[in-house]
Amino acid sequence: MKLSINKAEKIKRKKLQELISLNNIRKINNLGGINIIEERDNSFEGRCEDYVFTEVKNEPWSSTLTYSNAIILMPIEFLAQRDYNLIESPNDGDIVAYILKRINKIPFISHWGIFENGKVRSRFGCGNVYRHNLNMVPSEYGNEIIFFRKSTKQP
Repeated sequence: MKLSINKAEKIKRKKLQELISLNNIRKINNLGGINIIEERDNSFEGRCEDYVFTEVKNEPWSSTLTYSNAIILMPIEFLAQRDYNLIESPNDGDIVAYILKRINKIPFISHWGIFENGKVRSRFGCGNVYRHNLNMVPSEYGNEIIFFRKSTKQP
């Protein structure tokens, strides 16, 4: 899904990118469309996908090096092998993936989050946890998103 981003939102996204790099928390909350919901020490190891798959989803495979490389190089296939399927429209608890670009039609995912109440809960890099509108991410994350849902297998 392509994000529809107007001129004012483009400016906000660039400003957000700048404020995150400066760790200027108070000004981030003033941008609109984004709020810090959990402050974290920036020295915390891990990235947005670690937050999503390890902390929120508690996936046992999410702490391996294979996971770290494969989810970047072939995210759709990797997640499909772990029962996450591409979906058109998200429900609460589904995964949101931001696409920076496509290389040979394979999406290069720049950011991961969890869909909740029409917004996304995510962590930018190693920093704080935010709740934000779908389009309120740093401009460097791209303008396209895809969604994944874990299938529930019946015994």
